[in-house]
Amino acid sequence: MAAALTAEPFDLGGAPLFRVRMFRLGDEEHVFYFMTHHLIWDGWSFDLLYQEMGGNYDALRAGRPAPFPELAVDYGDFSAWHQQWLQGEELASQLEHWKAKLAGPLTPLDLPLDRPRPAVASGNSSNDWIAIDKPLADALGEVAREAGATLFMTLLAAYVSLLHRLSGQQDIVVGVPVRNRDSAELEAVMGFFVNMLPLRVRVDPAQPFIDLVHQVRGVVMDAFACPDVPFEHLVRELGVPRDPSRQPIYQATFSFQDVRLRNRDWGDLRHKNVPIYQRASGDDLAIGFLMHDQGLSGGMLFNADVFEPATVARIRDAFTALLQSVRSDPRSPVGKLRIAAS
Repeated sequence: MAAALTAEPFDLGGAPLFRVRMFRLGDEEHVFYFMTHHLIWDGWSFDLLYQEMGGNYDALRAGRPAPFPELAVDYGDFSAWHQQWLQGEELASQLEHWKAKLAGPLTPLDLPLDRPRPAVASGNSSNDWIAIDKPLADALGEVAREAGATLFMTLLAAYVSLLHRLSGQQDIVVGVPVRNRDSAELEAVMGFFVNMLPLRVRVDPAQPFIDLVHQVRGVVMDAFACPDVPFEHLVRELGVPRDPSRQPIYQATFSFQDVRLRNRDWGDLRHKNVPIYQRASGDDLAIGFLMHDQGLSGGMLFNADVFEPATVARIRDAFTALLQSVRSDPRSPVGKLRIAAS
């Protein structure tokens, strides 16, 4: 039932743009289903949902008023401010930055496909699950520290390495979301603030992986310093030819969210998160990770027009093998990292 609710399209012409259901499995077991459209929601909003649901649950059970103060600003305030910002000089400055970074030909990602790409993408996708246990996650964290980077940057470097190995291309562009809440007042506002940043990494197969991590760190820091140009505005300004068969600029995305501080206990109520991925995407391949106390779990979303599930399962296994290879020798050349089970 949850999968069917997730697959049902939203009517964007009217509210609400979210769905809530409560499934009663027994006297002591329930499933709270929450589905929302990206027009009004981002990953950080889930953290706020967990915090407020837990606080309000405890307060209601104890007969206390809700513990959260009125918001100093709301999403309408942000939207009005953002419209003004789009007319200012800072937009032009950041736009010049991205024009320089994306100058020259942007060759589409050319992964080996199972079927010919249709002239018009359907948007249909499917998902394969990927898990990284805590020992491997901790080992990759050590590689990150050695490179002066974060686990997010290290996993992104591994993903770039995987795309390079699968495609043979050395100029890789990956879309990465940035949360874009740059003031304390916006930290408590639910809504959609995320912007997609096209991170361009040039891979030398002879370079040690740990050097690639350091390179990716520079690309990420550089991009996060200019995070505000809306992606759709950037596409227009760059004059990128539109191809209805694929997304412009990048065809692979990567996301990472640390959810270890999410409120897991609401009074004496215990709960766990059960992620469900939607079956729609504009990317050929997308990986999203959640970091928790047991390691990392995530989904590998793929374009169902061109990939068979069995192929993506092999790509998942190749990525896992690559991460194990990085753990064994982070100074191994990128072109020699293992992408098959030993």
